[in-house]
Amino acid sequence: MVTSAWLRRAVYVVGLLPAICFAQIGTNLPRAGDIPAQLKLAKIIQGPPLNEVSWDTLKGKVVVLEFWNTGCVPCIEAIPHLNDLVEHFRDKPVVFLSVSDDAEERLSTFLREHPMKSWIALDGTNNATERAFHLKGYGLIVLIDAKGRVAGFTLPALLEQKHLDRILAGQSAGLPNLKFTSPAE
Repeated sequence: MVTSAWLRRAVYVVGLLPAICFAQIGTNLPRAGDIPAQLKLAKIIQGPPLNEVSWDTLKGKVVVLEFWNTGCVPCIEAIPHLNDLVEHFRDKPVVFLSVSDDAEERLSTFLREHPMKSWIALDGTNNATERAFHLKGYGLIVLIDAKGRVAGFTLPALLEQKHLDRILAGQSAGLPNLKFTSPAE
C-alpha cells in the first residue's frame, strides 16, 4: 500500500531532483568512515550556544548535517519531512543541524513562516563549513555516526527513520548510492 507520505517523497525526489542546487562537488568529498570536516559556523540561530556545537561536543550522537538555503525549493519542500524525523528522534541521541548561508535577517523571517525543529546555524565566512566538506550548493545531508565518523550522504527526502535507526545501532545506514556529477558531465 502506498502511503501519502511515501508518495509525497517520491514526487519530491522524481519531480524536483533536477532542481537541487548542487553545481559542484569537489573530488575530496569525504567517504563513509572518514572524520568529517571541521564545523566552521558563524552563529547558531536556533539551538545551543555556538561553543557547544563542535564534533567533540556532539560525539556520542548521530548528527544529521543538512546544507540548505531559503531559496532552495527542494530544501523547503523537505522541511515537514525533516520536522517529522526530528520529532521521532526527540528522545534519542540524534541531532539535526541545518546549516544555511542565508543572511541572518532573511533566515529569521523565513523561519517565522516555515518553522523548523532542527538546530539552525549560519555558515561561516564564505560558506566555510560547506567548503570544508568540498560542497557547493544546497539540498544535501551528511550523516555523522556516534563515533564522529561520516556515515553517508543523502538527499533530505530520501532520509528515513530506518537509516538513522541503523546508524544508532552501529550499522551501515543502508542508504542508496548517490551519484553526483558536475554540470560539464
